[in-house]
Amino acid sequence: MKSLFDRGIVVSQATDYPVTTDVNPLIGIQYGVIRQVPGEPDTLLNPKERVTLAQMLKAATINCAYELKCEDTLGSIAVGKEADMVVLSSDITACAPEKITDAKVLGTMIGGEWVYTSKK
Repeated sequence: MKSLFDRGIVVSQATDYPVTTDVNPLIGIQYGVIRQVPGEPDTLLNPKERVTLAQMLKAATINCAYELKCEDTLGSIAVGKEADMVVLSSDITACAPEKITDAKVLGTMIGGEWVYTSKK
């Protein structure tokens, strides 16, 4: 992915359900950053292609909206946009990259309305 980012290509990240076994977007974000299964150094795949967390967050949000031609209404939080977002149990920008998937979804908002909130 780094090669694509470095060339200025708009990179998006998403799940490929039902092909993928888990639809948790945090898994894809974490893998883009560490390029291996956490705790399994033998699974490291081309470390030169690691990207930053900021790049992966952009790939999972505004870049997806851009590729869908919806960046005016989706992909970031701003006045006039749809207000689709999740609230996580921890700040994934402050944890070790191997811990990104430890974050749990506490709430999901779609179109400014809470559609899910954790009971915890």
